[in-house]
Amino acid sequence: MRELLTKYVLAMITASIAFIEPTFNFLYAIVAVITIDCFSAYNLNRRIRRKFPNYATGKLESKKALKMIYTIGKVYGVILIIWFIEKNIIRDLSFDVTKYVAALFCFIQLISVLENESSCNDAWWARALQKFLMDKSKRHFDMDIDIDKLREEQEEEDKKKYGGKNNENNK
Repeated sequence: MRELLTKYVLAMITASIAFIEPTFNFLYAIVAVITIDCFSAYNLNRRIRRKFPNYATGKLESKKALKMIYTIGKVYGVILIIWFIEKNIIRDLSFDVTKYVAALFCFIQLISVLENESSCNDAWWARALQKFLMDKSKRHFDMDIDIDKLREEQEEEDKKKYGGKNNENNK
């Protein structure tokens, strides 16, 4: 009896996997962009730690990694629901809604990567992007702090220490 039950359970699992197999490409894309976003957030945290050592850890936190796993699950769940509705309820569409939703999510995540990479970065391209994108530096501080005030204080310290922010001798 136990063998028979095991066979039926394994058959159901296999059938479920075979049923949702067409959505695995969306899962791969989602995992890729969320992982890239997580690494860019980690790099931002390290940049903040180098620039403002007393205000950030510069380390990867397990609760942030767990949030990444939850996000993958939620987004893939939405993709599965949309795919199921598209294939089984609304069959007469001339385009794939699932592809557009997955592409939209990937686009939003890549915007987040650009926000992370341009935050707390003094490169010319980062300053140009910051005119259009949000600065995520504040999210990575261990305490509630005004980032603009902290930057002004840092520039004042640089002026005292090196004789100005753009001094050629401070490199």
